[in-house]
Amino acid sequence: MAGAGRGLTRLNDEALRALLRAAYRGKLRYPLRRSDLLAQGLGELAEEADALLGLDERGLRTVLACVLAERERARSRGITPPAPSSRGGEPRP
Repeated sequence: MAGAGRGLTRLNDEALRALLRAAYRGKLRYPLRRSDLLAQGLGELAEEADALLGLDERGLRTVLACVLAERERARSRGITPPAPSSRGGEPRP
């Protein structure tokens, strides 16, 4: 549980969007498991997405949409969301 306690702050937007696309395309199994993320080539998420593990499809889509919308709103107000680690991709400017 490398990501315990950090929520999704260490994951960049592109990684979260990739997971959301996989969910909408029906490429994931639920409840979401780390092994399913690895099987879909989403290894960087598997290490940092403890907050998403165990969610059903509706829950996963809801959480991801909310996190991405919250980050976009923060950026539109000139607030820089926390930068992710190198595991989740490059930090946002």
